[in-house]
Amino acid sequence: MSVLPVTYYVMKCNECGADADYGDYSAMSDAGQAVEYGGSEWLEVGGKHFCDGCTVWSADDDRSVKAQT
Repeated sequence: MSVLPVTYYVMKCNECGADADYGDYSAMSDAGQAVEYGGSEWLEVGGKHFCDGCTVWSADDDRSVKAQT
């Protein structure tokens, strides 16, 4: 038996550092899958990803990153 290093990918919130939830999986085998399956509730702005807890909806149904406190 051989033990080899492998690389897996997770989507991480650029604001709070939370990892995306992949259900039965802890990570994805490529970066594209990590984003695709990372969660439809996440917001992507300029290549950065933000979890639902770090975003807010306006009265106009626009979504943005919450202001830092």
